[in-house]
Amino acid sequence: MLLKRAIFILAVGMLFSAPIGCSKKVVKTDVKPVVEQKPVEPVQQPEEVTFKPTDMDDEMRAVLVPVYFDYDKYTLRSDAIQVVEKAAGFLDRYKQVRIMLEGNTDERGTDEYNMGLGENRARAVKKYLAGFGLPDNRFEIVSYGKTRPVDPNCTTEQCHGLNRRVEWKVLAR
Repeated sequence: MLLKRAIFILAVGMLFSAPIGCSKKVVKTDVKPVVEQKPVEPVQQPEEVTFKPTDMDDEMRAVLVPVYFDYDKYTLRSDAIQVVEKAAGFLDRYKQVRIMLEGNTDERGTDEYNMGLGENRARAVKKYLAGFGLPDNRFEIVSYGKTRPVDPNCTTEQCHGLNRRVEWKVLAR
């Protein structure tokens, strides 16, 4: 009987010492995972770059100068070709610039004739620019004929020569 009683006490003790319910006890720990760290490489400073600011307005004034023509002609002279080539280089760099080419003549001749001659001069410049691959839609043309002379009281050939020109007007930049 003593043995039965000892087994009974042992069984009751085990019953009360066992956890109640089916759930497992969750134990939280503050253990952080170990992350392998790579050695930090020193940050290299970039080479110092110096920027040369360009004033597009100054460059424009230097490049977009009048293109002059011979009397009663609209073919480009050699000096005019140099002017247009410089302008083409500028316009190739600044693709957003749009230009109005303004054709002018001297005071000699009829109004109708001079309007046509001024237009032909502007077209000649536009056509030469197209030869550099510049899109046609960046240029508009207008003729003022003899209505906008540099000097309205010309008496010399030199003065008349200044009136026979195509000027550049910037429409957008």
